[in-house]
Amino acid sequence: MASHFGVKTKYLTKTKLSEFTGSKPHQGVVMKTSRLDYINVKGFNEIFETLETSKDKKGQFYLFLDGITDPQNFGSILRSAMFLGVDGIIVN
Repeated sequence: MASHFGVKTKYLTKTKLSEFTGSKPHQGVVMKTSRLDYINVKGFNEIFETLETSKDKKGQFYLFLDGITDPQNFGSILRSAMFLGVDGIIVN
């Protein structure tokens, strides 16, 4: 599926994958990605003003998160949001 979407794949040993993750858990898969773009906003009014000035706001889907403290849960939410077509995530 990765190659279908133009994602390059490479098979490595578990030891090599652990080197990439700094020995953090990886479940046998590691992906190198670009950084996420963050926009700092001060409140809901500024959030909605930012959304209203976006290039193509028609049909956009945003996810609002509050109180997420576990980094693994946060990562799971981000991955799910990407696959579900979320256009942006607002985190408090």
